[in-house]
Amino acid sequence: MQKSRLCRSLSLAVSFFLVGAAAPQGPQNTPAPEPTEAPIVVLVTHPRAAVLQYYVTLVRQGVFSAESLQFVGIHHASETEDYSDAAAYLAREKIDFIRLQTVDCTLDKKNLYAANGGCGAAFAELVAHSSGIILNGGPDIPPAMYGEPTLLTTVIETPHRHRFEIALLANLLGTGRNPQ
Repeated sequence: MQKSRLCRSLSLAVSFFLVGAAAPQGPQNTPAPEPTEAPIVVLVTHPRAAVLQYYVTLVRQGVFSAESLQFVGIHHASETEDYSDAAAYLAREKIDFIRLQTVDCTLDKKNLYAANGGCGAAFAELVAHSSGIILNGGPDIPPAMYGEPTLLTTVIETPHRHRFEIALLANLLGTGRNPQ
């Protein structure tokens, strides 16, 4: 339970950091300067349609500037979630500042914290072309993934998603099991 709170706190910290970095500067009635650089790219895990609608609302309300920010919804090919509703939403609403990307590499579920073979290069490529990552909330991480026993009352809903997100973070940040 404590580790789950840590993951949520990390996600919130990243979200607040990104809001601060991408929020409009100066008075609201001052027109934004023309962008002179490539947009800031932010990776968003588990990009369900409802989650993407939240980011669209933030852009429409002026919290983020679509001219300076590009969201990339990432998910692993092994996830059981169907993201076709997210793709349909983006197409129907003609949203051009969010795109979806499936990461198709081999996740070693027995050693999520290691350099992770086939996914290490994919993770490095994602991170090299982005400025931040937002880990969207969801079901609790299966305790076995962080070395704790799974209780009978634990409901494991999205293990493929959690393998992807844990391996991504472990490859990016390193851990005591995978020092960088």
